[in-house]
Amino acid sequence: MLQKPIQEAQFEIGGEIGRRLAAVTRQWLLPAPYANPGMLEMFRQRDREPSHDLVPWAGEFAGKYLTHAVQIWRLTRDTELGEHLRWFVGELIDLQDEDGYLGPWPEAHRLRKGAPNCPRSNDDPSEPWDAWGHYHAMVGL
Repeated sequence: MLQKPIQEAQFEIGGEIGRRLAAVTRQWLLPAPYANPGMLEMFRQRDREPSHDLVPWAGEFAGKYLTHAVQIWRLTRDTELGEHLRWFVGELIDLQDEDGYLGPWPEAHRLRKGAPNCPRSNDDPSEPWDAWGHYHAMVGL
């Protein structure tokens, strides 16, 4: 039995919610990667010496940003945001290493304890949250 194709939901959101979605798009989503270039640059410079000072969850930022932006785009279908997302996704994909790694840590610290420059203490090294960073990137993509 053939099933009818599922029609994609479309929304036209106006009023206060529409104004807020537009404000979030113009004042946060579009400028954020330019105002905080480290969101992507940390992936580009992961093997740079000396290592950057990062929080263990730094690799999550790009994926969380992308998830948020995609959800707003799905509600609004904002053309400018759609183009922006195509750019951002292209940049993120270009930053994936040959082995599939998509995070901010140098090779010796990927998915391991003791991420450089973010230890809790000498006895309890901080763990890079690479699995979560990869999870957030996949959800966003």
